[in-house]
Amino acid sequence: VVANDYGPWGDDRFSGDIGILALARQVDVVPKPLPQTAFPSTGEEIRLVGYGLTSDNQGGFQSDSGSKRQGTAVVVGRLETGIELGTSPSITCSGDSGGPGFAMEGPTEVLATIHSRSDCVSYAYNEAVYAYIDDFIEPFIAAYPEGDCSSDDICAFGCDIPDPDCE
Repeated sequence: VVANDYGPWGDDRFSGDIGILALARQVDVVPKPLPQTAFPSTGEEIRLVGYGLTSDNQGGFQSDSGSKRQGTAVVVGRLETGIELGTSPSITCSGDSGGPGFAMEGPTEVLATIHSRSDCVSYAYNEAVYAYIDDFIEPFIAAYPEGDCSSDDICAFGCDIPDPDCE
């Protein structure tokens, strides 16, 4: 199941570039917590993770995308539902869209942003997860709860007997 109730999204509009999906089966991954406070602040560092290009000058068909990388960016501004990132020490590029930006809330690293767009050189914009928690993320999670070991159309792991929903 995929949801995005914020369209239409386009070059003339920044907010609403966020989607969420429910998997048909549980995966053995511990999710990062959602932020409990407001957007990352100007001057705050966030950790970016992505699989995109490392520069905008890849020349023809050559590409260095597809490898997981991480870097640190600094928040330089805020828009309606997101943040602008500085160009140093790292910046997102083509292929990083949809990737996470992690920020610290006290001692805990949280999923703070989702990469939206960048020109790979001078500008990057990330949606702030906090802006979507109450009216989009939490209702979606409630509509698609984690499976249990019963017949609930969700394949669950860790059952004493095989979940009837698993192949």
